[in-house]
Amino acid sequence: MDAGSLPASGVHPNGWKMDQPYTVEKTHGGDHQLRKYLLSAGFVLLAGLIAWLAVARLSWSARQERQQIARAVFEDQTGVRVLRVVLTAGGGMVDLQYLVLDPDRALALHDTESPPTLVDQKRGTALSTSFHSHTARELKTAVTYHLLILNAGGVLERGKRVTLKVGEAVLEDLIIE
Repeated sequence: MDAGSLPASGVHPNGWKMDQPYTVEKTHGGDHQLRKYLLSAGFVLLAGLIAWLAVARLSWSARQERQQIARAVFEDQTGVRVLRVVLTAGGGMVDLQYLVLDPDRALALHDTESPPTLVDQKRGTALSTSFHSHTARELKTAVTYHLLILNAGGVLERGKRVTLKVGEAVLEDLIIE
């Protein structure tokens, strides 16, 4: 029996009387609506992700720019470029590695009245006790020096952010390696 034709008896196989030809149409109503809804939701999520990535990239760029400016100001004030802050001696010391840009201003790192201080940014704990004597010496341009600071009680740990204070100069967000 074809769609649109009646059985010879005019009675449907289920026993219903049929006065007119019937057709069977395949409908996609529910599937089609669901597909449209999921496609729309996917586009909205994709647009949201793209917008979030754009904003995150801009804020990351702005943060990087602020850090570069802060580093330049610190370098101008102190005459040194901080290269690394490394936990050493089994965690008992912090090795502050710096490059001398201006030997006269770099002497601030050896000021016994106001020694360089590392401050844990979360706890606020400050460390400034040097492992070796803090006497002024002749520093040379473009030479890397190390300043070992005692990490009393293991206060600072790898991955923590610290602030370096040298006199009035401040450099934030140094990550301990």
